[in-house]
Amino acid sequence: MRKFTLLPSYDVYSLHTSLRDMGVDIENVDNLKLPDSKNKKLTSYVTSFTRPLINYIYGSYEMDIQNFGDVFSLFCDPM
Repeated sequence: MRKFTLLPSYDVYSLHTSLRDMGVDIENVDNLKLPDSKNKKLTSYVTSFTRPLINYIYGSYEMDIQNFGDVFSLFCDPM
């Protein structure tokens, strides 16, 4: 775990490269998934940081954001 705290996470490519260099099987996505309980906990933190940005971009339009996938979908397909 200490090695992971030292990893740069500036972008997906840097993190991908660093994990590969550490010997983490990055081709097996299941190795990189968080448990559902941790995902739910982190979603509340992500929501508090992204909600102001989403409101700024999309205005007051009501959106049903339940998880990070919903946030990601907004950026991939912005209505």
